Amino acid sequence: MVIHATFFEIAIYRIDEDSWSRSATERIAEGTQNLLVDWAGMGIESDSRAVERVQRIVRFQERPVEWQYNEVIAWLRLVWDGPGPVIKAYVWQVGHARYDGSTTFRSRYQRGFKPYPFVGGDPLFKVFEDWFDAQHSNAEIYSQLRESLTDLVSAKGVFPRRFIDLQAFDSVGPHFDWRAALCLRN
Repeated sequence: MVIHATFFEIAIYRIDEDSWSRSATERIAEGTQNLLVDWAGMGIESDSRAVERVQRIVRFQERPVEWQYNEVIAWLRLVWDGPGPVIKAYVWQVGHARYDGSTTFRSRYQRGFKPYPFVGGDPLFKVFEDWFDAQHSNAEIYSQLRESLTDLVSAKGVFPRRFIDLQAFDSVGPHFDWRAALCLRN
């Protein structure tokens, strides 16, 4: 009998990809406009080559790298570690490195933060545990877990106004045999 099984690793992001992309586009447009105004003040003409050059400079300054994995504030691990038919969710959260080598929790996440170090080597804390019994179907187990996951980023959740990436969970979860994994018998 398995005494520990990891089902999913799920990223929790500072913001969702669309918001991140809109923000980066707005910052680049604003930076381009500001630099062109500065250049005009210095007597530099704004022909099409100058505009292209300014856009390259601003993009380099903004460094709009890919959203995925660069805005992660925490990792959530869904596990069955018993005893009994229970699935638990543990979180590792990004912290601040201190000069003495210790780490502390972050209270704010700003654009461009370093998505490391993660606080502690063990799970930082358990965010939920869902219990199931023989009457639960696979669909009911999946639905209850998904609801618990989305509650984490709700207004009253552990990570309010954040984005949880459920793409892999939503792709695999409905097809997974949760009952067999939890050793639920009829």
